[in-house]
Formats: sequence, structure tokens, C-alpha cells
Amino acid sequence: MRCCGFSRHTYALSAGMYASQIWSTQFLKHDNGFSNPLQVAHMALLKRILGIKSTSANWCVLRECAQEPLQFYWFRSAIKFWNRMVDSNSNTLRDVMKADISLLGILVLLIVGLDR
Repeated sequence: MRCCGFSRHTYALSAGMYASQIWSTQFLKHDNGFSNPLQVAHMALLKRILGIKSTSANWCVLRECAQEPLQFYWFRSAIKFWNRMVDSNSNTLRDVMKADISLLGILVLLIVGLDR
């Protein structure tokens, strides 16, 4: 199992992290835990290696293999990306970040207004 963990961190994790700061945000929601196709394939691989049923609980399999869900790594990467934007010396990057935050605020107001 140690070999499997090493190969996962060396190959699968690096490939699964490519540009995750941008595309993975939809999978970082609380109730979206194992819906990503990468996570589904990873869980299927681990269950086959362990020789257990595909209906086994995902969290139990991850704990047995001493691994974290991919969302953990995506979240950490998104936070690092955000912190780099905040600490950036580039005025353009800061302006883009402020515009994104403003746009998000407007979208939230529109969504809240539609729900009423």
C-alpha cells in the first residue's frame, strides 16, 4: 500500500492539481465532496486495490489508505493562489481581484433578490 500512496502523490496528484485554483472551486462546496470525476476514479482505484466492494464508504477507504480527498489539496491550492494575489505588487492583478469581488457581490445581491 505504501507503493500505491507514493505513486498517487507523484503522478496522480500532480496531474489532478493542474490549474485547480480555477476549475476546482465548484467542487469545494460542503455537499459536493465526492462528485468530481477525478475523485470518483481515484476512489474506484483504491477500492480495487484494497479488494473491497465499490459501495464501501469513501471516507473509510481514504482513512484506511492514509490519504486525504483531492478537495483538500484543491482548497489549499486555491487559498495559496488567493494569498499570492492579495500580496502581489502588481496593480493590474489587484484591480482584477477587486473587480471579481465586486462582481461577486453584485451576483449575490441578484440571487438573493430573486429568491424573495
